[in-house]
Order: sequence, then C-alpha cells, then structure tokens
Amino acid sequence: MIMQRKEKSKNYKAFIFTLDAVFSLIVASAAVSLLLYVHFTSPITPAAAPTIEALSVMHNMLSTQLSGILQSGVALPPLQAYKLPSSSEPFGYSGFLANGSYIYAPGSIVKQDSFTLSFWINPIKTGRTVSGCGIGAGNNASVIFYLGNETNSVEIAYNSSGIYINGWYPGGCPISGSGTVPMNKWTNVVVEQNDTTMEIFINGIETPYPASSTSTETLKGLLIGTGLSNGGARGSSNIGEYNFTGYIANVQLYNSSLTPSKIYQLYKSAINSVPIGNSKLIGWWPLDKNSNDYSGNGNDGIPHNVNYVVTDYLPIGDYNASINESIAETLGELYLNNDSMYAEFLLNDSVLGQPRAGIYINGNYSGSESVSSFNTTAGSYGLVYNNSLLDVGNPNMTVSAWIYPQGLGTCGATAPTCIVVDKQGSYALGINGSGSICIQLQGTSLGSAWNCSVGVVHARTWSQIGFTRNSSIANISYDGGVLKNVYATGNVITNSGNTIIGATGSPGSISGTFNGSIANLEIYNMSLAPQEYYDLYLQGISGMALGNSKLVGWWPLDGNTNDYSGNGDAAIPYGITYVSIPFTPPSLINAYTVSKSSVPMALGRGTTVQTDNLSVVIWR
Repeated sequence: MIMQRKEKSKNYKAFIFTLDAVFSLIVASAAVSLLLYVHFTSPITPAAAPTIEALSVMHNMLSTQLSGILQSGVALPPLQAYKLPSSSEPFGYSGFLANGSYIYAPGSIVKQDSFTLSFWINPIKTGRTVSGCGIGAGNNASVIFYLGNETNSVEIAYNSSGIYINGWYPGGCPISGSGTVPMNKWTNVVVEQNDTTMEIFINGIETPYPASSTSTETLKGLLIGTGLSNGGARGSSNIGEYNFTGYIANVQLYNSSLTPSKIYQLYKSAINSVPIGNSKLIGWWPLDKNSNDYSGNGNDGIPHNVNYVVTDYLPIGDYNASINESIAETLGELYLNNDSMYAEFLLNDSVLGQPRAGIYINGNYSGSESVSSFNTTAGSYGLVYNNSLLDVGNPNMTVSAWIYPQGLGTCGATAPTCIVVDKQGSYALGINGSGSICIQLQGTSLGSAWNCSVGVVHARTWSQIGFTRNSSIANISYDGGVLKNVYATGNVITNSGNTIIGATGSPGSISGTFNGSIANLEIYNMSLAPQEYYDLYLQGISGMALGNSKLVGWWPLDGNTNDYSGNGDAAIPYGITYVSIPFTPPSLINAYTVSKSSVPMALGRGTTVQTDNLSVVIWR
C-alpha cells in the first residue's frame, strides 16, 4: 500500500456548484439532488472541468460495486485484519453453535517443543471464567483446540479475558494472552512453541506472557472446537462437553516454530490466506465448505454437528461489507461502524485515486469520527511492547497527535501527567494543567527534564500537538505551526522500554492518565518540513499519514489500537473506550456550508438500518 498525502492547500476560498440537473441524468431519481463543493488552488475560475470531476466522483461511488474494487487488486491495510482477496469468491467458515459441535483430525502429529497453530475465531458467546488448573473442568474457559493424549496435551481456550493455554508446561495452570478477544469479531490467534518457550500471538502481535516448556513428547490428533474433560480418552462421553461457541476459520498446523515475522505475515495476509511455504505444514483446514485438510497430507477432519457458512459478505474491521453493494454504501457504513480508516484508504486509493475527497453524513464529516477515550479513574492506556523501530530521534524525528482533553485539572501544575505518548526512557509528549505542550528528549542536551511551551491547549477542544527535531533544534508545534524552538543537541537514548499511549509509568504502575481523547498519533524517523507538518494539521483527526518509509508508527485510534504504518505495532488496550465527537478537518472548515441537499441512502449501524443523507466533498 503506497499512501499518498493530500496536495498542499494554498487557498481556502470555495465555490459551490449545484449539480441537480446533471446528477439526475445518472441517478434514476429526479427527486435526488446533490451539492458538491470544490476547493481550488489559485487562480480560481468557475470552469466546467472541476464540476465534471466532482460529478465523476459521486457517479463512481454509486455505480461501482465493492466486487469491482476487489477485482482491481486494491488491498486495504491488514490491521483489523483483512487484506481483501483479488477475486469475489465467497468467504466461508465453520460454525460451532451447540454442545457437541467439534471436528476431529486424527493424524496431526507434532513435537511439543516445535509447533505452530494458527487460526481465526469469531466468538458469539463469552467463555467461562478461569478459576483453577485444568481448562476443561466445568467452570473454566471454553476450549477451542485440544492436541495430544491423556498424559501429554495442549488445550487452547477462550474467554473475555483472552486466550488461555493449559497442559504440559511446568505448573500445569492456564496462562493468558494479554488483552481481550472480543465477541462478534474475527481475531487471529497463533500459539507457537519453540525449544523452551510457548508464546501467544493475537492479531500478529506477541503477547507478554510466555510459558516455559521443554517437553519433547509427540502430540497426535487435533480436536477443533472442543476439548476433553479431566483428561478423558478420545471417544469418551465427555468429548464436546466444553466446546467453544462461535465460528472458526483457516486453521493451520506446522511442525515447526514460525518466527514472529512469519506469524505477522499470516495475520496480514488475511483470513482466507494460504499457509507459509517451506515451513513444515502438516495440516490446513480452511473450513470454508468442509473439514478437509488441504495441506496434501490427507488428514481430513471428521465433523460432528458443525455447520458451514458461505457468504458474499467480507469482514472489513467490524463491518461486514457485501461485494454487491455500491462503494458509496460501503464507505458510509464503514464510517458509521467505527472503521473510518478503512474508508479513508478505500476512498483515497480506489475511488478517486488520490486523497482529496471526503464524505459528510447527516451534516457531519465522516459521520462523526469515533475516537479513543481514556479514563483517569480506570487508568486506561495503550501499550506497545519493546519495539526498536520506535527508537527514533538520532537525530531527526517527528511526533504528531490530535487531542481532546476533557479537563486539565489532573494534568499536573508544571510537570505533565497527561501523557500522549511515552517511549519509556527515550522521549515523550504530553500537556500540563496550564495547557502547555511538553516534550522530553532523554540523552539530548535537555536531559530527562520536561520542556514546555506557553499554555495553548484548552479543555473540550480538538488540538494538534507534537514536535519535529533535527540535529540541534526541537520545534514544539500546535495546530500545524511552530510554537517554541528548543535547543536539543545529541541523540535521544535508544531504550528497550515499552511505548505507552495515554499514560506514563509502567504496566501495573501507571502514575498518570490522559484525561480525554487522542486520535491520529503518528511517529516518523525524520524531521518533517514545515509544509508537510502543516498538511497533517489540515487533514485533521482522520487524515492520512505521509506515505514514506520513515513512518514508524501510526495509530488512528478510531475504534481500535491498531498500527496502520505497516510495521505491526498494534497497541494492547487497557480500559480504552471509544466515543463519537463531531469534527471537520481544518482544510474544509471555512470552505463551505454543509448542504441540506444530499443523497438519501439506507445505511446500517450494527444490526439497525436507517436512512442517512450523504454529501460528497472534493478539494484541491
């Protein structure tokens, strides 16, 4: 995915064109009228060409189906977690919806000290609470997989607290992957065992709770969707008693320990991806139409009370998009279902070919963006574990973020406790109780002290804050402009510490939490030029990051904590919720008045459907 940034805007005067007569030639409803707003660079002339261009955008959106976009080879970012297929072949998966639902594949032989199991799950029922050892003990988590025999086995189970594994490692009690696995949403899970350690990966990201294991026993047979109670033998009456309730897709079993990069490749290659080549694949069950093994090893599964679902709906984040709907409907519903960044990619790269189009829904830009909300009493924050890519600043770096403080009273009188991002031991960005923007660049001539601007940030108002830095100066920035120059020579310390979004401290010892919302946090390993930084401001909280190799982290925080830079540093969320706050990008806020005349369209919000009014905006 090559991201394109918006063209530099030089003039904010706008002309409004009413296209009712022309538009009626395309849409079979004379009652539908549309206002398209065109934003020009100078010189400005009300020529016909921009009007035709604007008309073409809406025509494409209404007449192009999502399947046409798929056939063109356009791929959405993989973060939540799907790269769309290059064909319109229906997507399929298996359903485990009743007690006794399971699949048994008898010939899956692996060594305990070297295997990888990858799968996708969509739970529709919360698993039981884990209260002791032995997952299949009646009051514990629901088992998704059971591999092994009565004496040597591994059980992988689910509840709302995460993924649990139980069995053959020292201690015998379940370990948990960090973070939750939500219901009614597809999630990729990988369990990998190397010579000494078992790891859990959720959506391509390694979780922080490994378990030690050195067993070299052979495990044979795989139960999908259930486990055995109290170590009972296969075929006993209790098989299927503690089953997982929901859907499972694309199960892959390897007789090798895949590297973290290959595990992330499995995730980003999507729910309908093929296995990793040359990696000792011994079983592959797509579960899209049957329980057959497509690895070539002939280990077909034997299904029991399993139903198979084939649909022309494709999961894009939290939204199931039909390949038969118009791209306008797809975009509108993505915005309304908290997947706006997918809509931004799809709109900017597929419909128009360049990022200078936007949508208003019921008079609000992008249907009111969903953004992260941090709770000071709950101690909420996002956590990125130990990634060297974020050790930037030697010497050039840039950090940009949009913030919406609910209040400043908890932000500290001078030293900031409302932290936007903190690469622990290296650099940080935050605000204090006076609304000052503060930076910390450890290892430079600033030392570990905070350096702050004058107070500019206000409560319950969106502000862009951040800084750029070269070899000698750090520019503290506010709303796209330089607020204060700070001399900061030397290199920022590269540190193995975690990166925390929305708080400061360390896991389990949070000393402060950002009181409000954060959106579109971007980190670059370069110093952006003034106009480039100003362009980020003009695009607003839903703007695209600059498409270059120096982007090392990009968290829109618009409904999830995924990293859209392509580097896979999804933050693990702790107590983060999401709220809708109306917002219009600065590049458009003075350009026009939102039209009351727009295209009515039935759009879904979760399970409900209502008629919404869509307006299209293009600018130059």
